[in-house]
Amino acid sequence: MKDTQNAVIAVLAVSATILAAVLGLMMYTGSAALADTPAAGGDYIIVTGAYSDSMDLIYVIDNQAQLLNVYRYNDNSNSVSRVEQLNLKLAFR
Repeated sequence: MKDTQNAVIAVLAVSATILAAVLGLMMYTGSAALADTPAAGGDYIIVTGAYSDSMDLIYVIDNQAQLLNVYRYNDNSNSVSRVEQLNLKLAFR
């Protein structure tokens, strides 16, 4: 009985050490999500956010239709294109 308890304690200790190491690495190597102050007007909320060093995204929430649209700016074509559309009714049931 003592041998199995010691084995379980050893496995738990090793697991805790691995998880602590992963958490420590994530804290120092993870990139933070950045967003600006949202602008709201009528049925829309618009906020920009940095996706990477070279790409910013524009998030537009349509409150009436309950949709989230994500757009990105393309430097090469000097245009804005939609990347994703999310139905907020389905996401937040």
